[in-house]
Amino acid sequence: MTKERVTVFIDAVLAIVMTILVLELKAPDQVTMAGFFGRFGTNLWPISLASSG
Repeated sequence: MTKERVTVFIDAVLAIVMTILVLELKAPDQVTMAGFFGRFGTNLWPISLASSG
């Protein structure tokens, strides 16, 4: 690898790590469909059906 490619790779890794650290990711209360829809609202069912097919 050239020096430029290593620099770009390190920059990308740091950007991903910083993004993960900034985001506040919370575990769901229940790991069920009811828990998913209860947390995010019931308006996601068309998106869930469209992306599952």
